[in-house]
Amino acid sequence: MSKPKQNKNRKKVKGWMQELGKVYNRGFWEGGYGGGTERKRQNDLELDHLDFSEHAIVSLILTLDAQGNVVSASCNKSKTTTTNQIIINKVISEVKRQLKYSKDPGAPLTKVSLDVRIDPK
Repeated sequence: MSKPKQNKNRKKVKGWMQELGKVYNRGFWEGGYGGGTERKRQNDLELDHLDFSEHAIVSLILTLDAQGNVVSASCNKSKTTTTNQIIINKVISEVKRQLKYSKDPGAPLTKVSLDVRIDPK
């Protein structure tokens, strides 16, 4: 499998790929595994309406269907910096509700990783 292309709108910050807003992608699974085309996120995650009390990074492994919907999300505990299950569950719920990825008709389920940075208000 060839290494996916990096998005030119990102800059490397202390080992993380930074994008606008509070969502950070780690480049390793960018594009994921599945239908052979790169799956790009179509919208940004908005967490401003949630009240968090700590700084954290929640690392998720998402499963996408051919329509670009997030059908499941699991926490990658080895890369997540919080053990607060309430925060993790809120982030997973919002990711599944809000995020859409590019369509890949006929593709099998595809896995991508997503790191979400949480900042307290």
